[in-house]
Amino acid sequence: MRATLRTKILVTLAFGAIGALGSIPARADDTSAEIAALKAELRRLEAKVEAQGKTTAQTKAQLATLPVPTRKGEVELLACPPGKFCYKGLTITPGGFFALEGLYRSHNLESDIDTPFNSIPFANNKVGHTAETRFSERQSRLSMLVEGKVDPVTSLAGYAEFDFLGAAQTANSNESNSFNPRVRHLYATIDRSDWGLHVLAGQTWSLATLSSQGMAPRKEQIPLTIDAQYVAGFTWTRTPEIRIVKDLGPYFAVGVSAENPATTFTGTVPAAAGIVATSLNGCGGSASANPAGDQLLNACNTYSLNQVPDFIGKATFDPTIADHKVHAEVYGLLRDFYDRTDPNALTASNHDVYGGGVGGGIVAEIVPKYLDAQFSALTGTGIGRYGTAGLPDVTFNSVTGAITPIPETQLLAGVVAHPWSGLDIYGYGGEEFESAKYVPGSASGFGLGNPATIGAGCLSEFSAAACTTQTRSIGEITVGLWDTIYKGDFGMLRAGFQYEDIERTGFASATSAAHATFGTVTPKANEQIFMTSLRYYPF
Repeated sequence: MRATLRTKILVTLAFGAIGALGSIPARADDTSAEIAALKAELRRLEAKVEAQGKTTAQTKAQLATLPVPTRKGEVELLACPPGKFCYKGLTITPGGFFALEGLYRSHNLESDIDTPFNSIPFANNKVGHTAETRFSERQSRLSMLVEGKVDPVTSLAGYAEFDFLGAAQTANSNESNSFNPRVRHLYATIDRSDWGLHVLAGQTWSLATLSSQGMAPRKEQIPLTIDAQYVAGFTWTRTPEIRIVKDLGPYFAVGVSAENPATTFTGTVPAAAGIVATSLNGCGGSASANPAGDQLLNACNTYSLNQVPDFIGKATFDPTIADHKVHAEVYGLLRDFYDRTDPNALTASNHDVYGGGVGGGIVAEIVPKYLDAQFSALTGTGIGRYGTAGLPDVTFNSVTGAITPIPETQLLAGVVAHPWSGLDIYGYGGEEFESAKYVPGSASGFGLGNPATIGAGCLSEFSAAACTTQTRSIGEITVGLWDTIYKGDFGMLRAGFQYEDIERTGFASATSAAHATFGTVTPKANEQIFMTSLRYYPF
């Protein structure tokens, strides 16, 4: 400020000097030379004033983003970014949307806006011969991101996201909806830019979920579906975890996570094996009669026994190739399955069985800004929990009762087109399939894919035969679009449409108990689904 005032005084004196020179008699050539010199000095001073003005404007802009103490000793921001709130140096970003969605299913699944893929009914299911129409507002979502800059290299953040798809044990739609909000994401992050180190603690997408950029939270490559269960072949969970990521340069990163475990089962529990416990269930579960011991867990829900978290190690590569952004990743998954058996009624013991797999994926700009493609895969044993279709992780050895991880593969490919701003058109194709796991010669119902299992009754609504066939694969093709109807000062309004064609295929199974080794049948079931959505994003 002083330099600016000084400059203005010099300019004023210069003009005064020019005026004074006009009143002093002198030779014409001397006067002209002096005037020229003064004009040159004036131009120099004017340039200096202009430069000083630009510097002052830049300084003011920088000061507007810095916290300053108020009279009460608190901290306020002189300016807050548009669309955000600021409080004591924190930047708060609200988010979410209000939605009304509708669906039509060719076969009744008695389900909300999420599709239970592994429950698509075979022909013997009477309810499955009826169609289903439903409206739902429950995928509406609320979120909040809180960010704080501790110093130039340290950042703290917290993210919370909720929807209304939770269903307590007493929830219903008979008269007054009694559903409870559901936690989708709730986590904190610490980032050190000088170390290239990032730590996440809380609930969010599993590290096994395909990302679009590094391993940064909120950069996952989630299918654009209206269906809240996404697409068959999509690998994911959302559970509590601790994650550590290290940048190895501008393109490479490595990370590890320890994630909350759970186990899903299939097959008959062999009584002769004397299984003591595989899960906790206070409402008459087949494996254990032990109720949940904590009043904050619902005693009528089943909780598998687990003693070791799921561990995931991942590496990512994010180059730009000829103006095309590419993300590639590979990861390994390690799981532990845990139970207690007492085959002799005298020698009860705990057993650990390990499973896991190897996965990876790629996301690429085929035509920058207009067409993106993705592919992901996971293969291994005991990985059913990580697939959208919800196939089981393990079954039981019919002789010893030991937990046996089931081989499985999950595949997903997709494309998303952006013909013009505000319009997204997508298509995905995916499949999840398991291999049989059973003791040869064991009776119907033991293990997975046992050919002695009876499946003839799955083929007809009026069959007297049994239908105990287990799912071998779930395949899906889906297409849809999102169109932005309005975007402006009052938020954004989007409309969506989705069509799904899903096929559930069972293992080949016997037509009857007398034909356990020949005369097999392979039950199949198909589901056609249409979904619509109207979402208002106010933030």
